[in-house]
Amino acid sequence: MPGSIRPEICEKIMVYIREPETAWGDAGHRHAKKVARLLRERAPDARAADTYLERLVQTATKRQALKPKHVYLINPGSSGSHWITKMLSYFHPLADAGEVYFSSSVLGELQVWPRAEALYFLDVVYLHHVSRDPDHLADARIINSAHLAMINQPLRALEDSPRILLVRDVVDAVVSRTYRKPEFRTDSAPGMTDQEYATKNCDIVTRFYDFVLQQRFDAVVRYEDFVARPDFELARLLRALRIPFDDSKIERAIAQTSKDAVVAAAAEGKRPPTNLYLGDAIHADPGVLDCIRTQMRETARRLDNFLRGGSP
Repeated sequence: MPGSIRPEICEKIMVYIREPETAWGDAGHRHAKKVARLLRERAPDARAADTYLERLVQTATKRQALKPKHVYLINPGSSGSHWITKMLSYFHPLADAGEVYFSSSVLGELQVWPRAEALYFLDVVYLHHVSRDPDHLADARIINSAHLAMINQPLRALEDSPRILLVRDVVDAVVSRTYRKPEFRTDSAPGMTDQEYATKNCDIVTRFYDFVLQQRFDAVVRYEDFVARPDFELARLLRALRIPFDDSKIERAIAQTSKDAVVAAAAEGKRPPTNLYLGDAIHADPGVLDCIRTQMRETARRLDNFLRGGSP
């Protein structure tokens, strides 16, 4: 373990990855299950787990000297974040960790630890979420695309890392959140009717914008713009992050994360490069859709003002 990090902090980090239910309060919590599943995938037995965790620690220790900045792609969900971060990950030194969340108890501890120890904790956890060899991630700028509206400020207090705001038409975002992921709905809202679940998602997206529209970001990205002009928007985002690129790399990143690439991977029995939705068009119940439009009207107006450079 690194000499600058107290042994008890190192132990907390190891426990978090080996026994994530201690932080989340329940082994069945979806975030705890994800941390545990990643460990099983990276290390199928106890000996392999020891070796894997030691590699995470070694890389995190190297990162203390190199100090690469993380990147936060803050979004309300169902806004294309997985697609965009996968494209970004084709450009060194960016690496995609997907959505990484922290329990309120962990966030509370991070606020009182010395800053170096808190950043070390973040590094180890983020490295664990990147599906690449940790030995090659010492200088990586790891992207977290979690829906971090409420905990953005505590994390901002810890590190001065770029914050990118990803937005989408608020009605489309709520419709997608409501109808597109039945497995998530079963886990988070069992027994709710479509109307009840849509109302819950309206509240979530509204609270998200209530919070983020009062903050400053290094760049703002619209999902609709990325769909219409992915080459232009990807280049704009890379410039904001000061990542070198050329047109051929832009073209390759777009091609390798396209619907055609996802379909081809599925046909070959391979893991798809990203989670682009390939199902039928979503047809929301007309009554539910009308309610969503009514509930989101004011949020849509405020977001439009924000994007035009006015006051939300």
